Amino acid sequence: SNPALTVFYCYINQLTGSIPDLSSNTALTQFQCHNNQLTGIAVDFGVPNKTFIFNALNNQLTEVAINGILTAFDRDVTVSGGKIIINGAGNAAPTGAGLTAKTNMIAKGWTVSTN
Repeated sequence: SNPALTVFYCYINQLTGSIPDLSSNTALTQFQCHNNQLTGIAVDFGVPNKTFIFNALNNQLTEVAINGILTAFDRDVTVSGGKIIINGAGNAAPTGAGLTAKTNMIAKGWTVSTN
């Protein structure tokens, strides 16, 4: 972790595996990991309250991962007006708790793009 990290770019790198827990990167405002081959998230996945843009477009994220990302944002983030971009080729659609979290984030003023 790096509590001073504000922006993290890892897009278009053919990365595989899971997105790590981001919660200890307390200054993080942007996480851009789009256009890779990421499939999951850490078991303890969380996001800092300051995260304003999360872009994982065009990966291979499973339904469990998509739902986990959405529920983590709903649980951890209180700021409004951000963007969650987790649609695109390869990513699953949210279900159940993920759909509820998506609705909650939209009500908080967020733009949420899913399949």
